[in-house]
Amino acid sequence: MTDHVSVCVCTYRRNNTLARLLRNLALQDTHGRFAFSVVVVDNDPSGPARAEVARLGSETGLEIAYGVEAEKGIPAARNRALRLAKGNFIGIIDDDEFPPPHWLITLYDAIRTFEVDGALGPVHPFFEQHPPDWLMKSGLYDLPQWRTGTLLQWHQTRTGNVLLKKAVFDRDGIRFDEAFRTGGSDQAFFRQAMGLGFRIIAVDEAPVYEIIPP
Repeated sequence: MTDHVSVCVCTYRRNNTLARLLRNLALQDTHGRFAFSVVVVDNDPSGPARAEVARLGSETGLEIAYGVEAEKGIPAARNRALRLAKGNFIGIIDDDEFPPPHWLITLYDAIRTFEVDGALGPVHPFFEQHPPDWLMKSGLYDLPQWRTGTLLQWHQTRTGNVLLKKAVFDRDGIRFDEAFRTGGSDQAFFRQAMGLGFRIIAVDEAPVYEIIPP
């Protein structure tokens, strides 16, 4: 059976950055080793991204499943995306990020090479305008990075750039805790997953870029 990656994206009134993300996902080079599709979950009950997603699906040729999650909060939206996902691998990326063409294949190969359950890449800032020097020197946007193959602890995790085997979600039915409405559900999820014995590594060569507006 050919592996299939479902790339899950939760969005809320960010059609411009969502469009950039979907166009970059369409450029992913899988080397023919797996198939992938995209799941977009709109966390606005009015569904403002619906038409844009349909247009970009036609423009790029991406297979995109679109859904609406009326319950406000990122954990509810992520769980809705998991219900729509059909792959045996789950990728998660934010709607204000975009990946280079080698993103998915690098995470996928790392999981296979290191024989682990998931791989997490770094998130680098992408400034729409050149930032002032004092901001760059402050280190405000410098997120932690780890050498490729480093086995991560739950407190080192996040969901802005990660690929996981679907078994991480399915074996014991763990999901993102919807009690964490404004943050923290990602690390709570990884804490539970790692407590069950699942292993997640860092992959420094698989970055994504977070758009930082002025």
